[in-house]
Amino acid sequence: MTEFEQQLQQIVTRNWPLNKMQERFANVYAQAVSMVEADANVQVPGIWRAIYRYESRLHDPDSAMERITRAEAVIPERELFQLKLEYFNQTGQPDRLADMCGTLIAQRKLLAMAYQNLILLHCRSGHLQEATAVLEKAANEDLRGALGTNIRFSHMLGAWDMFEKLVDTFASRADPDDLNLRRWRTVLDWIASPASREFPFPHHFVNLDRAKGRRRALEERYARYGDPLNFVQAVDGSKMGQDIYDTWCPTGKLHIGGVANLQSQMSVWRAFLETTNEHALIFEDDAWPYADMATWSDLTQLVETENPDMVFINDRGAGVWWDRPDTPPWTTYAEAIGSYTDNMRAPGLDGYLLSRRGAQMLLDNFEQDRVFTNIDWQTASYTLTHSQVGQMPQGIQRNVVSAAHDNMKSTARLSAYVLNRPVVCQFAAGHATVNETNMLVQQSKTKQSAAG
Repeated sequence: MTEFEQQLQQIVTRNWPLNKMQERFANVYAQAVSMVEADANVQVPGIWRAIYRYESRLHDPDSAMERITRAEAVIPERELFQLKLEYFNQTGQPDRLADMCGTLIAQRKLLAMAYQNLILLHCRSGHLQEATAVLEKAANEDLRGALGTNIRFSHMLGAWDMFEKLVDTFASRADPDDLNLRRWRTVLDWIASPASREFPFPHHFVNLDRAKGRRRALEERYARYGDPLNFVQAVDGSKMGQDIYDTWCPTGKLHIGGVANLQSQMSVWRAFLETTNEHALIFEDDAWPYADMATWSDLTQLVETENPDMVFINDRGAGVWWDRPDTPPWTTYAEAIGSYTDNMRAPGLDGYLLSRRGAQMLLDNFEQDRVFTNIDWQTASYTLTHSQVGQMPQGIQRNVVSAAHDNMKSTARLSAYVLNRPVVCQFAAGHATVNETNMLVQQSKTKQSAAG
């Protein structure tokens, strides 16, 4: 892959704010436009998607799609599908997206991609029965390369009969020591356990009022576990005043969606402290149950024995429990982050437990420091001492946490743990509300600029 092609991929694969995109890729964009205008049949992977992504940020999705429509006949079929998929998602046209996927399935074209995105669409809309029905059809196709994806979908949807059948199919083709196979076999063991699936502590799901599909999906998915979910309205960054943003992010380095997310989290922490509860479970609205939440007993035992300030209970915090039978039920976050092999792995705030002390410490720390980086990483950095950071392996994660510590005025550090057998996992159904918020803000600014 040439350097130019690598830069095109960077435009496509990351959600760049407009100013950062212009700063880094203005010349790349100009070169791409020059190439397609000179020869519309130019064969450079991702060139049309990069142009669309850049112009949709610079202007708006509709005007960016006009160029794509004019060149539709020469754009490779797979790339054209990806372009229309992004456009329909950005502009809120689920019916057109469904029609496109249905047409491709009827024509027997791009079947794996069409099925996958139709399932995601139903999940985003909160129609899980429809998603499961499409998944059953996709599983019967036995599409090359789609088996692992279908297994993950059946896990997320709690379609356990289908999950077990697909895992057996995978086992017939895979090495017995395959890492994914071990993981999925372990999940089957967990869901067969008689453990309680009810929330052991008061819980709160943070949900944007406009993200109604996510709420419907969560309500349907968690309905099998007993009590109805307790939803807390999130702060909508698309309606946040500039004064609030400037107050909480004086450096201007974090996008407005991230600042709104922090405001949402802080409102839950404050509400929790107004109760008499000793602990609270806090979830973002992309936290779906992992293995039917069969591992709550690990959390209750951890709280009883260690009295932690914070516990990450999602799969991003979990260790390699499927790879090592002797993995303990939990570990300190300092130990966990030192064992991660991924270059960048924050535990995330999609699922965690706080004590009263932990909630107050987080509020005090953010009040002192404000927001200076991704809030997942800033929160994680509040659980690590300077000594612990110094013991981390050299690499990107240590650099990120060290930089966070350099920006901190606060000195209080939370005692934090991670469950090595996760209770929830992140499932945005291919549609991040933070990205949507930032897009709405950018579109509003573009319209104001054009009007002015």
